[in-house]
Amino acid sequence: MAVDFEAIWHTHKRFILQVAGGALAFSVLLGWRGSIAAEATRMAKANAGQQAELQDDLGGLLGAEGLEKGRAAALGERLEPAVLDALLWRPDEGFVLPKGEKSGLMYYSDVASRAAKAVADKAAESNAQVPTTTQALGLVTEPEEARVPEALAQVDLVRRLVLRLLAAGVRNVSRVELLDATYQAREGGYLRQLPARLTFRARSETLARALGELQVAGSFVEVLGCRVTRERGAGEPLQVELEVQALATVEQAPVAPVSAGAAAGSRRGPRRFGRER
Repeated sequence: MAVDFEAIWHTHKRFILQVAGGALAFSVLLGWRGSIAAEATRMAKANAGQQAELQDDLGGLLGAEGLEKGRAAALGERLEPAVLDALLWRPDEGFVLPKGEKSGLMYYSDVASRAAKAVADKAAESNAQVPTTTQALGLVTEPEEARVPEALAQVDLVRRLVLRLLAAGVRNVSRVELLDATYQAREGGYLRQLPARLTFRARSETLARALGELQVAGSFVEVLGCRVTRERGAGEPLQVELEVQALATVEQAPVAPVSAGAAAGSRRGPRRFGRER
């Protein structure tokens, strides 16, 4: 019968360490008290070998135990920051409310107007039809004071989403919609989720480039759904409804944070991916 030494080790670790340390001395003492020198020597040698094997096994387990702790530490210290660096949205300069700013609403209004103009200028340069006003881009006109940081992040999100679609070759964006933001409590702050939905026309290769443009570090967005339909014959542009969300870590939340399950339920519909028709 195979012995699960690792299970025994975890259950009786302290006892095993104590016994292993004294096993050799006990065997020699037993042989001496019986005045059987030869037997004592044989037992001592046998026990020494067993003790060496036992110490090797214990060392392996202790090493494995330390290795697991090391792996856990590595995950916490190296892997998580690397993953976050790749997947989190990093706002561009000017889209974060400066500390000490006296009028958050005025700052937001100015930033939103400049972002809309940047989109309009790029659309004109690309001869593209896209929403070019703050209202058409789905941006809030006067956010609550507590939500100004969130609203600024949404401006940055919408601006970059449309500009990246244009960079990929999209020339017709019919609708941009911002969905409700959600917050999840995490160690040291909150995970903010900013979802958005865009409707545009593009050929298959252009859509592939567009998705690639949205999956880069610093501007990475999670694709929640992509519904694709073909209204006419082969070779015609596709009608695409793309739902994405940007993730960021923030120190404060303007509303009570929600649980992971509640956050998933708050999205407008399940994640969906549709094929061309």
